[in-house]
Amino acid sequence: MRRRGDASDEPISLFSLQDMITAVSGIMIVVALILVVEILRSNISREAGLGTPPIDSAKLEREIPQLQEAVAELRREINEAQTNTDSLSKIDLDRIPDEINHEKNQEERIRTELVELQSNLETLRRKAEQTERESRQMRDEIAVLEKKWEQVSAQVAASDLHDRVFFKHAQHSAKIPGSSL
Repeated sequence: MRRRGDASDEPISLFSLQDMITAVSGIMIVVALILVVEILRSNISREAGLGTPPIDSAKLEREIPQLQEAVAELRREINEAQTNTDSLSKIDLDRIPDEINHEKNQEERIRTELVELQSNLETLRRKAEQTERESRQMRDEIAVLEKKWEQVSAQVAASDLHDRVFFKHAQHSAKIPGSSL
């Protein structure tokens, strides 16, 4: 279809658009190259030590003994770990289930003994309570008997004084010692 008012059929030129896209792409490539060169230069300077501060050798010499102590401590820990590993490697893994069973049996035996001891303890407690009750009863009976004894003794003493016959001995009788007839 034709446009109204457009009498000529000349094609539209896209040369100016192509020129702008080429210019922008070129600028982007140049910026990318500059960034790559800058990154490479900073990596090279870092590897060469140009970007690091100067080293304080006195500070490093002060840290050497501390680091040596740390290394010695780590070696001791490694030796300990090796010793523990050696002792663990000496364990007979085939004996472990037998030892576990033995320990379980021993634990069961101890539990059984504990139950028996608790039963014996309860029996002894009951016997002690029974003995205590009997002891109280005997003490009460002893107290009653002592009271009765005191009463009977008082009655006997009272009856001895009242029921006694007193005889007067003749003074010059042969029945009295020391008298002569």
